[in-house]
Parts: sequence; structure tokens; C-alpha cells
Amino acid sequence: MHAREVEHIATTCPLAPPGRGRHCRRAPIDETDQRVWDVLHEHAGGRTTMRVGSHHELRLDPTWVAERARAHGLGVDELAPHRGMTVQRLRKA
Repeated sequence: MHAREVEHIATTCPLAPPGRGRHCRRAPIDETDQRVWDVLHEHAGGRTTMRVGSHHELRLDPTWVAERARAHGLGVDELAPHRGMTVQRLRKA
């Protein structure tokens, strides 16, 4: 993988207390999969600690998800976007 293929997103954890910062790196695996690396920095009492972890995420086309849900008898509500992501609520029709 080339360095330019890795998307870097630097954020502050919205629910974290002051003194905590988070950086994310998203590395695409293929069209529907990506590996997300999280680096969490905590600043307290003059010390800084760092924790690193990763997890796998699926990237699914929202239209495809809605079509599959409706085909199986579910209703689909499109909600307000959240942090750039499409949010869908699936419910019994």
C-alpha cells in the first residue's frame, strides 16, 4: 500500500474529557473494507500516555442497504448525516 492511499483524519473525541485527543488513519483494503487505526493521547498530571488500536470497518452503499432491507420487509428512514456518514434506521414495516 502506498502512503497516499491512507486517509488521515485528526479529531478530538467529542465525548472525551479535556486532555484527551484522538487521531485516526483509514487504510482501504478494497471497495468495501477498510482498516481504521486509532491513536488515543491522554494528558494528565504532567504525563502523556498513548494507546493504539485498530478495527475493521465495512463501507456499504446506503442505497444497496436500503434495497436489501426493503426486500426483506423492513422500512428504511434516512436520518440526518452524522460526522459525514449516512445514517439509516431500519424498522419493521
